[in-house]
Amino acid sequence: MGVKLAVSNHFATVPIPNCKAPASSLHLGRLTHQVRDNSSVLSDKSIFRFFAGFNCLAAAALLASCSLEPPPPCPTVRIDSNTARFTEYREGLGRDITDIQYTAELVGFGGSCVHGDDGVTVMVDINFVVTSGPAAVPGPIKVYYFVAIPQFFPDPVGKKVFDLEYAMSDGTNQSKQVSEKGIRVFIPLDTGKYAASYDIYVGLQLTNDQLRENQRRLR
Repeated sequence: MGVKLAVSNHFATVPIPNCKAPASSLHLGRLTHQVRDNSSVLSDKSIFRFFAGFNCLAAAALLASCSLEPPPPCPTVRIDSNTARFTEYREGLGRDITDIQYTAELVGFGGSCVHGDDGVTVMVDINFVVTSGPAAVPGPIKVYYFVAIPQFFPDPVGKKVFDLEYAMSDGTNQSKQVSEKGIRVFIPLDTGKYAASYDIYVGLQLTNDQLRENQRRLR
């Protein structure tokens, strides 16, 4: 029997000193300093791990020279139900329950954002559940997922595909939650632009057949 998990979607805005920073462009990637705590929600402590290059004296000087201001809201993170799940079948034309190798499902996310003068940095943790099926083959698999910002379409810089490595175990209906931590999204903001006006979509990277199957299932 599969594991049922509540979706946990939570974002927190963190104030940072109002200091000048060099201009930058949109960036999607994993954090250099990945957060490895057990929570799906990034805490203030976790965020400051990201700025691990600052020592105590530098941080004190920074805080003394800059003023703290209430931060604006984070961008909206969304999960489209059409790309939140897929089923992987064994090779061949069979598509009944006995042909299922595994299913992967995006079940939640957590994170926070940090505002700077030139843009907003969003840190996202993503939670998945992988469930083995009757045709499961023990061994490593890769689950591909994406992070995308529709406002940058059709520029390819607005979407990046990542891979989640997972070791498939033997046995039917063996479910396990897997988390990807420290996905970093930097969105440059011009004067008068607000982070809340941007959407960040998280989903599983599907084949056309997998997408059609999801659309049929959700009708």
